[in-house]
Amino acid sequence: MGLTNLSTKRQRIADLARSKSGVALSTLHHVLDLEWMKEAYRLTRKDGAPGIDGVTAAEYAQNLEANLSDLLERIQSGCYQAPPVRRVYIPKGDGAGSLRPLGLPIWASYCTSRSLSLGNARGSCNPRLQLAISCVGDGNRVGRSWLSLVS
Repeated sequence: MGLTNLSTKRQRIADLARSKSGVALSTLHHVLDLEWMKEAYRLTRKDGAPGIDGVTAAEYAQNLEANLSDLLERIQSGCYQAPPVRRVYIPKGDGAGSLRPLGLPIWASYCTSRSLSLGNARGSCNPRLQLAISCVGDGNRVGRSWLSLVS
């Protein structure tokens, strides 16, 4: 992706957030495109364990453009739903031998989360948009889906 294009889009989001004082910003639909999704994939860590579908980062990358195009189409149409995460238990590190649960999403979920957080990367947006994006990432928007940000 041209970094200028991404930077321009992020600047547009930041300018909009500053100019719309007192107005909740609730959509990123106008900036999501294949270039945006490719940058989101590039910035996502590739060393994580696979999710419930068993697909690794390397396997996802073998057909990256088609995978991201399909994901983008599902996000923009509003039909993307993240599948359940794979739960594993890892040591807590408290010396008592206890375990804590860890959820492992699939690569499409990683890319979706990263694409939504790109508008907020390095503090480019104001706190209102940062809050909207972080709430989406945590899935804590009561009565609303994160899809409302992209529709």
